[in-house]
Amino acid sequence: MRARAGTVARRLFPGSRWVWYGGLAVVLVGLVLLVRFLGAQTFPLTGTNSVGVGAVIAKATSGQKACVRDLLVPEDTGRVEVWAAPLRVREGARIDAYLDSPEGRVPLRAPPGLPGADYIPFTLDEPLEEDIENAEVCFVPHDLVLDFGGANVQRLPGAPVTRVAGLELPQTDISVRYLRAVGDEQRVIDALDEALIRATVFDPGLAALLIWLVLPALLALVYVALRVMATADRHSVRRLALLAAAVTFVHAGAWALLLHPFHGADESEHFAYAQHVVATGERAEAEKTSQKPPYSSAQVRLLGALHHNSTILNPSSRPRWEDRWEREFREAAKGVTDEDGGGYTESGTGHSPLYYALVGGLPLRIWSAPGDQPTALMAMRLLNALLAAAIAALAVLTAAAVFPGRRQVAWLAGLLVGLQPVFGSVAGAFNNDTAVNLAAAGLIFTLVHAWRSGLSRRTAIALGLLVLTVPVVKVTGFGVLPVVA
Repeated sequence: MRARAGTVARRLFPGSRWVWYGGLAVVLVGLVLLVRFLGAQTFPLTGTNSVGVGAVIAKATSGQKACVRDLLVPEDTGRVEVWAAPLRVREGARIDAYLDSPEGRVPLRAPPGLPGADYIPFTLDEPLEEDIENAEVCFVPHDLVLDFGGANVQRLPGAPVTRVAGLELPQTDISVRYLRAVGDEQRVIDALDEALIRATVFDPGLAALLIWLVLPALLALVYVALRVMATADRHSVRRLALLAAAVTFVHAGAWALLLHPFHGADESEHFAYAQHVVATGERAEAEKTSQKPPYSSAQVRLLGALHHNSTILNPSSRPRWEDRWEREFREAAKGVTDEDGGGYTESGTGHSPLYYALVGGLPLRIWSAPGDQPTALMAMRLLNALLAAAIAALAVLTAAAVFPGRRQVAWLAGLLVGLQPVFGSVAGAFNNDTAVNLAAAGLIFTLVHAWRSGLSRRTAIALGLLVLTVPVVKVTGFGVLPVVA
């Protein structure tokens, strides 16, 4: 029995014991931190109206009504909070508040004292037993003035607009959020399944299924990384490069699945460029004086459904995570076009169309309907992850050329690239940075290969092509060229 157990242990944990002992120490520390994190109380948020707090955007004086509209108030909500700053407070000042919905009016009790500029909580008599759609919350100050905080927002056409003192706010909105009742606390582990469900909104069906495999896959990567490190000398350099690519693709794929649409770095602008290139066969205009809109009508619908510009810039807001907004987007996207964008964007239009046509071309042709944009974006992210996987493979090959015979060093180089968090977030988004990183990684590998093996005609041609390609893909590629000299 002991011999059999020993054989199983050697098969599961082959190679260097010191690698496994070191890995065990790291895993134990990680497990302690993970248990503490999962057992900690999480902020009792049930939802928001996806509007951050960027500035004071409206004012209501005594007796004037402010109604925040187009709301979905989730079940289990026990408190409704609005960001406001009470000013000119007189004796006996109060705020009347209520929640209106198609089912009727629900009173909201104001707090006993008025805080400073912050979220002011208003309490429901009983937590909600189900979601309330098409709701609005209204606030009427008496003997005080309320400055409301909010942000610029993008809306779907026809969406109800917030009103303050009889005036509509078509371009801005007030920040509202919903909390559980006082004392109804949640631990992180209790909210984990709900968080994964929320992350599937706006994702295609397959992604909604795969997202449940993200956490097990990330844990499996730890075992794979340690096993290959412990047995690195048994693997060829080529095999190590392929394994590093696989690890990187899984890591980047996790980011792709968990990131809300357009929440990758500058992703909305890169997507706009690709969509215009594929739809029209023309590159987007690179001049700031361009008169064209930066986004197509189709993408504007998706940005409006997401409340994108508010949720991406303000940490006080949250992405749209309810199915209602996805349904409304798909309805609003009918009959619009993806050909009327192509204007200047800060992050996208200064680059060549090479990356955008290569990575965006096939997905945007397969999923060409405006309502299929989230699906096309997910496919583009996964293709981008394949490019990122090639970067990790090149890191292994480069390290193996610099340190011949040191297989563990080569494997470590691949891991440091493939599992670096910022690299992973860019690799799991649609972003031209991955293309220039790949071209630069290829250039550095070719240089090292020339240094080790001599400058053959084939290597010289490859160097020349890469020197031309790197700055064409992105202008920041010029920063690598001094290395060639």
